[in-house]
Amino acid sequence: KDETGTYIPVIFRMYHEHTGDWFWWSSQQSTPEEYKQLWIMTIDFLRKTKQVHHLLYAYSSSNVESKEHYLERYPGDEYVDCAQDTVVRSVLLVIHAEYDRNISSRFIF
Repeated sequence: KDETGTYIPVIFRMYHEHTGDWFWWSSQQSTPEEYKQLWIMTIDFLRKTKQVHHLLYAYSSSNVESKEHYLERYPGDEYVDCAQDTVVRSVLLVIHAEYDRNISSRFIF
């Protein structure tokens, strides 16, 4: 809440990178239907039981291979406010390549 008691919207990146295999909710540990049920159950609990209405739910995958792969675990528009794909590996490779270029230009080998 802010100083007047108004709730501040918060983006909640719940069960993120679900198309990877490193979390307990990921594609190797749950079926698409189990993932959707978990997502919907969590949001229903927060909205209906806990009366939490200031969260924006972000659907966030990783290492997506196709549109079908991206949407395979999508729980439905009524349960997603924004969507994204995590591209950390690609970004890190670009940063690393840029670092290599910059550092190489400073030294003569």
